[in-house]
Amino acid sequence: MRVIYFTNTGKARDNNEDGIAIDELAQTASMQTSKMLEKNCKNLSVCDGMGGTKYGEVATQTFLNLITSTTITSKDELVSLIETVKEQIKEIDTGCAVAGIVLADEKFIYNVGDCRVYKKEGDFLNQLSKDHTIAQKLIDSGEIDEEEAKNHPNKHILTSAISAKTKQIELFSKDIKLFSKDIYFICSDGVWGEFELEELEECFCALEIEKIDENLQQKLQQKNLGDNLSYILLEINL
Repeated sequence: MRVIYFTNTGKARDNNEDGIAIDELAQTASMQTSKMLEKNCKNLSVCDGMGGTKYGEVATQTFLNLITSTTITSKDELVSLIETVKEQIKEIDTGCAVAGIVLADEKFIYNVGDCRVYKKEGDFLNQLSKDHTIAQKLIDSGEIDEEEAKNHPNKHILTSAISAKTKQIELFSKDIKLFSKDIYFICSDGVWGEFELEELEECFCALEIEKIDENLQQKLQQKNLGDNLSYILLEINL
């Protein structure tokens, strides 16, 4: 496998409340350039501390501390870890959204909140995860469509996050099968929120993740970047 990862404060925030976990590696410090790893990974995650709380970075660090010290091999183990995070931050005004991929006994993608997982499908990006937002609930109920959701005033308000205030955490998961040359993209809303889908897909027109990463970096430099941003690119080599 080949993995490229990047996290950055952006252009408007003073600190980085995002973070990335790749097996035992945790990255929260803002990076100037992306980095590549070549290794067979079991757990890859992007975490986004909630900016509307006082200590978003605490929730991110708590999640990263746990997931980098534990090998998650199943959905049940992931649920247990999320509950542990919730317990550890229960006295703090904080929370986080997460998304990731588990490649162990069970192979699946997951998310809580509005971090996303995509898979490159030819010239297109297929969103495998499902947002936990008011806008997504309105789409599911048929009240608005995808186009209307882009400009909905509550599009970024979460309906679920890893937080003590969330009584029932919604965890979305989807089983996956691995094929050589598959490319997956995990990112926080600070990344996908800067793009129209078609523009983001243009970055993925390349076949190699190095070029995809180069395209992403060039496009992001042209954006306002009002939020922290984090992403992981994963290429499967079997």
